[in-house]
Amino acid sequence: MGGSITDIRKAIFENSCLPITTVPLYQACAEQGIKKLTTDHIPDAVRMQAGEGVSSFVFHCVSNEMLSLLKTKRRILEVVSKGGSITCAYMLKNEVENPFIENFDELRSILKQHDIVLSFGNTMRSGCIHDIRDKVQVAEMKNNAELASYAHASGVQVIIEGNGDHVRADRIAGYVKYQKRLSPSPLFVAGPLPTDLAMGHDHIAGCVGASIASGAGADYLCYITPAETPGPSGPGTGPQRADCIQDCSPYRG
Repeated sequence: MGGSITDIRKAIFENSCLPITTVPLYQACAEQGIKKLTTDHIPDAVRMQAGEGVSSFVFHCVSNEMLSLLKTKRRILEVVSKGGSITCAYMLKNEVENPFIENFDELRSILKQHDIVLSFGNTMRSGCIHDIRDKVQVAEMKNNAELASYAHASGVQVIIEGNGDHVRADRIAGYVKYQKRLSPSPLFVAGPLPTDLAMGHDHIAGCVGASIASGAGADYLCYITPAETPGPSGPGTGPQRADCIQDCSPYRG
């Protein structure tokens, strides 16, 4: 998200043989700032990172139509996705369409050239369990399914992110099955968290949601770590954090 992102990424490559996923928009925005960011900066960031050996990219393909629809909905939390929020801010500030949609063919050709997987971000996911699946979420799910089909037909591997973040436990399986009916593409879920009350323990709540989602047909799981879920006393202060780091250390390298 910040700092010397290129150097950070280089260090990750040097210390891991695992596939690396990035959100190119983070670096473009961090280096240019939202006020100076232009449509050209995004393909430039994609080309640079593709040349370094990134395995997959996350694009947030929310449209202006979805943003207009969001204004008519009564959500407790609106857009909670980091990459999605930056994309929306850029669109609203400049009164333009989503640059990932406008430049989709150019970006798709870069990914095909480097054999990079395209992961469609989940901008309109629910930020709390009270915000149920609405027309905005459905519109994004259908849009991602269409773009995924188009990209896959042209030789680009795809993953669709969906049903992540906060989803009440009894709704998770139905949401997953609905997404799988929309698209045969692999489904990636972050969490989902079946409760809003697990501050400092989201890694545990996320395991519950992930178990339900995987049983319903989710293909990929995004593990929520203790380090990224702040507890009452600050970042990464969940009671199991120290034990977790100690237990995992023998497996590093």
